[in-house]
Amino acid sequence: MDFVADQGADEVVLVDDEDFGAEIIAANGGEPVDVVADVVGEPTWPGSIDALRQQGRLVSIGGHGGLMAEVNVGEV
Repeated sequence: MDFVADQGADEVVLVDDEDFGAEIIAANGGEPVDVVADVVGEPTWPGSIDALRQQGRLVSIGGHGGLMAEVNVGEV
């Protein structure tokens, strides 16, 4: 986490918690975020999407957790 913060991240949230999307929003003052950089893939997409504001961006930069994600497009 220190490395990411040293690179300029405003907040860093680990995905150890099942409801990390809510943690991301809480870390952002209760507001959904503009961008989520997801390095895991399938298991973390739902929480990442939950954390995004309308018209936010999910940047998928990894897939070691799985490449096939089931997404409710009504929530996107």
